[in-house]
Amino acid sequence: MNAFWQWLRLPWLATLRAQRILVLTLQLCLLAGALAARLLLAAGDGRLQTPLVLLAFAAGLWWMTVGARWLLVMQDARTLRLPRTRARTGGSLASAVAQSLLLPAVLMACLGAPFASSALLLADVSLIAGLLWGLLPRYLALFAALLPSAAIFLSGYLGWPSITDAAFAPLGAELAVLGLLLVALRIDQLRRAPDREYSRWTIPMALLLRGQQGVFEGLPRGPQCNLRGPAQGTASLDVDFDAWEKPRAADPRTDCRLIRMVLGPPFAPRRARIELRDWGLGIITMAALELVGWRLLPLDMLRAVNAVILLLLPALGLWVLPALASRRLIALFGKQPAAEVALLAHLPGLGDATRARSLLLRATLGEGLRRYAIAVLLMIAAWLLLVGQPQVVPWLLVAALILAALMCYVMLGALAGVNLEDRSTRYIVRAAIYFGVLIPLLYLSGFELIPLITLPIAHKSTAHLLVTKFPWILAALAAAWSGVLVFALTRLRRNWRRFQRRPHPFMQR
Repeated sequence: MNAFWQWLRLPWLATLRAQRILVLTLQLCLLAGALAARLLLAAGDGRLQTPLVLLAFAAGLWWMTVGARWLLVMQDARTLRLPRTRARTGGSLASAVAQSLLLPAVLMACLGAPFASSALLLADVSLIAGLLWGLLPRYLALFAALLPSAAIFLSGYLGWPSITDAAFAPLGAELAVLGLLLVALRIDQLRRAPDREYSRWTIPMALLLRGQQGVFEGLPRGPQCNLRGPAQGTASLDVDFDAWEKPRAADPRTDCRLIRMVLGPPFAPRRARIELRDWGLGIITMAALELVGWRLLPLDMLRAVNAVILLLLPALGLWVLPALASRRLIALFGKQPAAEVALLAHLPGLGDATRARSLLLRATLGEGLRRYAIAVLLMIAAWLLLVGQPQVVPWLLVAALILAALMCYVMLGALAGVNLEDRSTRYIVRAAIYFGVLIPLLYLSGFELIPLITLPIAHKSTAHLLVTKFPWILAALAAAWSGVLVFALTRLRRNWRRFQRRPHPFMQR
């Protein structure tokens, strides 16, 4: 029994305690959600598909976190030529496959789904959205994360069998072989260049999870940070500190620029041409992909593909955007005293605590909301141009409002000195339960709402599709998302009060 327990623990030894607690609790929540969906949903409303997708998400999450770190540790052990590396690698891989793929497939077989189709779908999601996400460069990781979800929602338009149908097994096997080949190719590339210096967008996500080259990721390097003249790098830092020692009139714009410069990326000011270049590259990439789709797909199918991808973007943003927007602020205000904040506290000319607090909010929350508003406007424009159906725009704006509230709540918590990266078991379990509720809610929303939006496209009709089946599900989804918005606004108000109660915004806790 002890040997069996050690065999089960092998893949988990590469992770930190906090990650183990988070992943295990989240997997238990998704398992409970899968069983509840099997009992509550009707046969024609995702009774088998919803549990399988939730278990596939749990498997993909395992390989995205635990599996990616295990792969790096095994690679390091092989490079160092540690004894029994091959045997331990094989035992760990067998244990990982048994826990993340075989056991969920057996459970789905007990619930009534084909074992082969379930196992192959779990393998596809684990390879593409899990391992490949961690191994690909950062600029390609988004596509790996979106691809399985888009394929599941578009299976009807692509002519693929349902993931709960036995006919899915051959297609799932082909996708699994393709995923294995891509993973093996990427592992070989990383093995051949172990000491490579990665840039901001080419570093693999697994290295960021491990912390390698990720502590000061995105910060300007070398002599490009010239504080006396225009910067030649990513930031334009036209600030002369000698001017702050002389009497001068208050200039909120200049003071806000100074605070942004000291805070560093992603808040550091950038030249307009660099800002336009980044947004332009994104628009050009989207236009190129749209042109390829226009050449390869029928117009109705292309509109449906555009609709599904644009609807998945808010769901992905709800998962990652609050953390990305607050990461730098957590490092400055939520952990140990940071040198940048101490520098801001000693700069003359910023006025009293009230004015400094206003400038800090403008430099952080204001800058983040400005970029977020641009992204939302571009998404609305892309929806009207590529999909049509203006009646869906209010629902997109509601989703944008919920995401903005969550982002502001987290950013204000970091500015108020709240420890948002608490490693206590209680905090980790609460965070895992939160995500364990949010993930099924996101999927059920997509499962119910995406067909309502894409079916009129397929039937060449612009009329809004009325809901006649299972209205209690849609009512429950509306109530659940209202609860998420109330939760975000309540926490936002609490963190706002905490921030206002601080004697000085730059005072360390």
